Amino acid sequence: MNTTVNGRKITIDDSFKELVFKKLSRLEKLFGPEANARVVVTKDKDRETVEITISYKGDIYRAEDTSLSKNESIDKVLKALARQMRKHKTRLAKRFRSGSLDDFLPITEGENIEESPAYEIVKSKEFAIKPMSVEEAILELDLLGHPFFIFKDEINSAINIVYKRKDGKYGLLVPKD
Repeated sequence: MNTTVNGRKITIDDSFKELVFKKLSRLEKLFGPEANARVVVTKDKDRETVEITISYKGDIYRAEDTSLSKNESIDKVLKALARQMRKHKTRLAKRFRSGSLDDFLPITEGENIEESPAYEIVKSKEFAIKPMSVEEAILELDLLGHPFFIFKDEINSAINIVYKRKDGKYGLLVPKD
């Protein structure tokens, strides 16, 4: 597994990198060497956030946690990733040899596996997408009061999404070819 560890507003020491590589090596038997894992550690005041994103053959697994210590956060993030993989167990079981997932993700006592919910679309909406700049899209987003806004970029005619983040800033999703 190709693993990169980056720090934002913090210097990552070698001992933490070794810990991350050791903990992610357990996942390597599920994904194989062609999987990519990105670990980002961010420090804000007295809290540290650990975010892990694993991409493998078009599937993306992502989890993040914030706590007083990055070592606490990494354990919580790995548990969250394990829950995501357990949820997708039926899909993963087809891709990986049978039994390997059960060895890595044992069901603990008292834990119940939820059946996949039947997704129901309760509303469908059509709308015209007009070409505009990112700034115009942000203005439309604020004007509508929605959490996201879909628009066509006036420069390259690609469909983009601008969204409001939890911290009040904006994010932009751009399709990758």
